[in-house]
Amino acid sequence: MGLREDAEKILKENKTCALATAKLDMFTEDSLVRQIAIPEVATIRYVSEGLAVYFETSANYKKYENLMRNNFAAIVITPHERTTLQMEGIVRELYDESAAYVRSRLMNIFGESPYFSHAQARFMQFETTWFKILRDSHFPPKYEEMKV
Repeated sequence: MGLREDAEKILKENKTCALATAKLDMFTEDSLVRQIAIPEVATIRYVSEGLAVYFETSANYKKYENLMRNNFAAIVITPHERTTLQMEGIVRELYDESAAYVRSRLMNIFGESPYFSHAQARFMQFETTWFKILRDSHFPPKYEEMKV
């Protein structure tokens, strides 16, 4: 198998991951306006197609607010202690038929849940732009990466 296929297999075989977002904020220091990024990480349940990751969040959650202001994010999946998939990408909100399709896929895997049907539920797509797989079977660890 190639690197892309390995990444897709890890995504398919797992159901949860860590999603990192960053809130962009401004502050003034010494009369200069500066921008900072305040990181936030959340565990999410997801479904995937290829290297695309789909998940649900709520409009009143911090990650949703962060993503609406800064749609760059990262995902980490560690299926076992010696392998890690790290991904960077762009997140966008899905609407109408696309959102309904993702909701249906999530419900097929995770079952009925108020998370998927409440008024504030939002369905998102993470489009991978870069990934690497760390294979930690020796020191120094070996990794392979790919820009998508």
